[in-house]
Amino acid sequence: MPARPFAVLLLLSAFVFTPSAQAQNGALARQEASAVKNAVSAFYCAAQGGRNFREMDTRLVSEELDALFRLAKAVEKRSAREIGASDHPTDKPPLLEGAVLTPYYEGYNKVLAIENIRKMGSAYRADVILAYDLEQPQLVWTDTAVVVRENGRWRVDDVLFPQNETGAGGSVKGALRDFAGVGTK
Repeated sequence: MPARPFAVLLLLSAFVFTPSAQAQNGALARQEASAVKNAVSAFYCAAQGGRNFREMDTRLVSEELDALFRLAKAVEKRSAREIGASDHPTDKPPLLEGAVLTPYYEGYNKVLAIENIRKMGSAYRADVILAYDLEQPQLVWTDTAVVVRENGRWRVDDVLFPQNETGAGGSVKGALRDFAGVGTK
């Protein structure tokens, strides 16, 4: 008969010490949030203040965002060729200038925080607090990185810009589509 209490005790301990599905899901969510934060951090490091879309590591961005980068570069090259062959070869071709990957022309020189990582459908969003303090007063704002999982990696798919004084916001994809003259998806 002593085996029976032992079996009950064993069964109870398995129940008490086995993580619940909710706890396991929470651990997975924390792992994903950490991986998303790492992907966003790598993207902003490679973005060099928001200016480096021309040489961005393709492993850091989604296939769609990379295609828009390539399209924008092609439009710049085509415009330069067309203007060079025109009656006004010294005119300046259309170029994406300034910090394309953030809403402020000067870009950022500090990433202050990556926070509020949340799942929205199949993507994650992460608020990125950025600063430009090379002029006074210091400018601080929050962009939102949209991160998706492609080919086994977390990649930035877009950056959503905050609304400005006129109430207009925007995004990297929107700016690239406007520049290239292509419609939205």
